[in-house]
Amino acid sequence: MPPFSRPGALVTSVALIAQAAVSSGQAAQSASLDEGRFDIYRNGQRVGSESFWIRQGTSGGEARVIARGEISLEMAGGTREIVAALETRGPEMALSGYEVKVSGDRREEVAGRVAGRRFATRIVTEQGEQAREFPIAPGTIILDQDVAHHYFFVARLRQRAPLVLPVISPRAQRHTRVRISVVGVESIAVAGARVDAQHMRIEGDDWDETHVWVGPGDRVVRVEVPALGYMAERVALES
Repeated sequence: MPPFSRPGALVTSVALIAQAAVSSGQAAQSASLDEGRFDIYRNGQRVGSESFWIRQGTSGGEARVIARGEISLEMAGGTREIVAALETRGPEMALSGYEVKVSGDRREEVAGRVAGRRFATRIVTEQGEQAREFPIAPGTIILDQDVAHHYFFVARLRQRAPLVLPVISPRAQRHTRVRISVVGVESIAVAGARVDAQHMRIEGDDWDETHVWVGPGDRVVRVEVPALGYMAERVALES
């Protein structure tokens, strides 16, 4: 029986995403760190959008951040929908958990939690189901495919650049280290206006070079991955 039709095979609880949805309804009890929408481009053509919010609250007296995004992309085989939710804990926003569900032209679900010094994941695709663990070190961040708002967690570290960070890309099943540097301040056009934005570069031996621009209010306003023809651009400078 295919993995997506076996009872219990799916990550149907999607607990973190469900908690994020509840958090959305309790916005008054948490502080907004960022919220907005990106238009997504491939090779210069608009192919979709990403709506997201990032909120901070407390749980058991500990700081807790939830970042949730919904991405819709037009792919060669049809529409792809991605729902992703990431949780961090503590003042340093240490990775705690991540879940992502992909539907439409492909079906995939990943759920991962930090357990000791490992990030344990369960991955379900149309080809099957597997479990995988990644070593985790202080400062480890999640940067998943086609999820622009994850670069918020890079942008907040720019005052410490240059630095090297461990990165997990769960859907690509990749664990690597990237070098983060600040190129400088540039004037770019975003949402019909010119803004001064700090340009960051992310590179590594097993990483497609990525460029991130951080604009007013410490908000990520553009993400580019030239090798993939990918660009995410903020729709508005204020949410």
